[in-house]
Amino acid sequence: MGKFSRGTAVLAVVGFGAVLAGMPATEVGAAEFNLEGKTVTMLIPSRAGGGTDGIGRVIAAGMAKHLPGRPDLVFKNIPAGTGTKALNYFVEKVKPDGETFATASGSQVYADTMRRKTVRYDPGTFEFIGHLPAPGGVVLVPKAMLDRLKDKAQKPLIFGGINGTRGQSQMAVWGPAFLGWNIRWVVGYLGSSGMNLAFERGETQVTANTNNGVIKPFLESGKFVAIAQSGLRKGKDVKRSPLYPDVPLFSKMILPQLKTAQEKSAFNAWWTMGQVGKYYMLPPKTPADVVKVYRAAFEKALADKEVNRRIMALWSPVYTVDTGREMADLVKDIKRITDEDLAFIDGLRRSVGIPAGVGRNRVVRSKITKIDSAGRAVSFKVNRGRTHKVQVSSKKTEIMVGGKKAKRSDLKTGMTCRFIYPKTNKTAKSVACD
Repeated sequence: MGKFSRGTAVLAVVGFGAVLAGMPATEVGAAEFNLEGKTVTMLIPSRAGGGTDGIGRVIAAGMAKHLPGRPDLVFKNIPAGTGTKALNYFVEKVKPDGETFATASGSQVYADTMRRKTVRYDPGTFEFIGHLPAPGGVVLVPKAMLDRLKDKAQKPLIFGGINGTRGQSQMAVWGPAFLGWNIRWVVGYLGSSGMNLAFERGETQVTANTNNGVIKPFLESGKFVAIAQSGLRKGKDVKRSPLYPDVPLFSKMILPQLKTAQEKSAFNAWWTMGQVGKYYMLPPKTPADVVKVYRAAFEKALADKEVNRRIMALWSPVYTVDTGREMADLVKDIKRITDEDLAFIDGLRRSVGIPAGVGRNRVVRSKITKIDSAGRAVSFKVNRGRTHKVQVSSKKTEIMVGGKKAKRSDLKTGMTCRFIYPKTNKTAKSVACD
């Protein structure tokens, strides 16, 4: 049974079940498996400093205290391929001996990710240890713009996204189609920090976020309103987060508007994938007794007050916990998602201005810092100040400036543009500049 964790006061409000301390203990005999004098590695599919990395390190440190033999602990970050490079390595190079485990997030197990040719792992074969489902998020809009949100005769409100596929943001994909929200997307912002900064500046007028530390100041200013929340989810069950007791549940708003079997099936597909947060696993074919040891260590780590305090600071003041078996069941549900469901969702994305194929390409919104060879190559900054350089083809690259078709010679240093380019080569699919 999944549990909520924050403290007894919030647990009483949420009322989904017993606290972690009430979870049935896993009976394990440590004699069969001992890590004394050894070093355990946690594999992380992202750069150091992000959410998956930070929460993973906290939980791994808590687990290490409860692994037999109290092993040393090290971390190995393998970013690239939206995390898929690390999980390819996980199944191809890591021995199932209990000395390496991994953390990952939704991007690595989404149904569309599983269809990529570069993915060589099957998450259905992982031995899951435990899971922190995605916390509830909200959609924020300035109060002064609520009339525009509901009137498609007016100029659309701009939603700033990273790539158009991230979980909570999808409320701003379904809302325009079925709730009449007047929203147009601009993708390519550099991470959540880029989205937040654009919203603070008024560059965008709609945002979605799960971080209460970001959401709370906007709401307390009195200038913004939360129009919908995803809620705290557990399988098919959902309740309002005690952090946002007066904000309506998005699912309750939209389900009555879904009429066809395909609409309902596609929404269930998105809803299922949206449950995935941060999870922890051992490689395929890990012995059952080793899996039991790790699951017991996970339960004990999540019952530790200091571990909980740090997770609440990094993740959410209110969060849920799944067992490894529950995460395995969730992956089975994701694997049942059909091509038709994904095609329907892609159609909704395109209808709000999200370019086709964003999941297979890098999408970056940034200023041109350098132009080479009369526009045949342009450079721009991405995350952490790194510079990317893409080729601009007169035949293969769609070029837009100010909403109109343009030529390479029209690109200028200092222009803010959205670059879409494959992760495997550097010829841009499109360059669209303001």
